[in-house]
Amino acid sequence: FWLASLVGRTVNSQLEKAEELSPAFRALIAKILGFVLPAAALLVALQLTGFNIATLAIFSGAVGIGVGLGLQKTVANFAAGFTLLADKSIKPGDALEIDGTFGWVTSMQSRYVSIRTRYGIEMLIPNERFIVEGVINWSKSDRAVRVHATFGVAYGIEDVELVQQIAIEAALKVGRVIADKTPACNLMGYGDSAIDFDLRFWILDPENGLANVRSEVYVALWKAFKAHHVEFPFPQLDVHVKDM
Repeated sequence: FWLASLVGRTVNSQLEKAEELSPAFRALIAKILGFVLPAAALLVALQLTGFNIATLAIFSGAVGIGVGLGLQKTVANFAAGFTLLADKSIKPGDALEIDGTFGWVTSMQSRYVSIRTRYGIEMLIPNERFIVEGVINWSKSDRAVRVHATFGVAYGIEDVELVQQIAIEAALKVGRVIADKTPACNLMGYGDSAIDFDLRFWILDPENGLANVRSEVYVALWKAFKAHHVEFPFPQLDVHVKDM
């Protein structure tokens, strides 16, 4: 067992240095070795002590009964863990959203996936849940993520196209906003107190948070609109008094 552990640690350390391998493939190999090496060590140890391996057939039958009675979820989580690693649908470092909670994958274990949220909380999600219920993967095929920042300006503005241009330039001044995909500012409608716009921009690091980069864009919008004397609206109510 000590030799199997040493071999496992050695192989894992070499896998970490192999940059040509994807994180998901390295995790898959490490997980397979974690099962195969201890099992091989156990069989060798039993043979060295003269144990009859054929008697393990009875034990395997008991294990099968146990799986049928109460270990379905455990076995399903183990199988789902291998499936997730094999199809590369989720891998360490991915930014995920599950049940409205945003976080990134820190590790993938045999039974669960560890997700660290922006609040510093470590969520342990069973592997089977990703297979059965699904999950939003913000960074599976492309790490570029589009973020929305809605705002409104007062009706006194004369040139709405100028507002759109100012908003786009303000967004591009934020460091995390990428320039390869130009931001877009669309006029969404005419509200009760304001002309409503939707500013859409792209980032490449969703794991670093969405609310904070949206806040930076709002600050940039505030400064840019103040510099160009664009007024922000506030709710107003007109009261007309009639003589009866």
